Amino acid sequence: MIAKCVALLTTLLLAGCYMVSYEDVSNDPKYAGFVGAEYRTTADMTAYRVSMDQNYGPSPSIYKIVQPPGFDGPEVMSRTRFPEGSTIEVLTIQRCTDCFLDTKPRVHATVRVTSTTQFDDLEVRADLGLLSSHMQAMRQQDPGSR
Repeated sequence: MIAKCVALLTTLLLAGCYMVSYEDVSNDPKYAGFVGAEYRTTADMTAYRVSMDQNYGPSPSIYKIVQPPGFDGPEVMSRTRFPEGSTIEVLTIQRCTDCFLDTKPRVHATVRVTSTTQFDDLEVRADLGLLSSHMQAMRQQDPGSR
């Protein structure tokens, strides 16, 4: 009985340590209003370069904008300050397709950083909740205009 409990607990803990898949939900009415919108950060944040390689190699990688305190681990390749007042434009909205143990949908925005050229031609993401909690909308996209 104890061995079964340990095996179940180990499986649940490791379930969060795998690569996940995302689908584009930009056209879903629930998310369409975010696409094309522009936001400004209302506090200092950090942009992390995160390895997407299972062995934590340098390529492929993405950049993820997060609020303090941030995170650490072998997947973090570098971090840079993303200062208050930085601006982004939302390009797409992505939802996790295989995050079965999450209590709410895991959704992020793929964004273009418009306040600096430092991230040009790089994939930059921000959790959807971050847009409403630590960023101020500068311009909202009319869902009917796309």
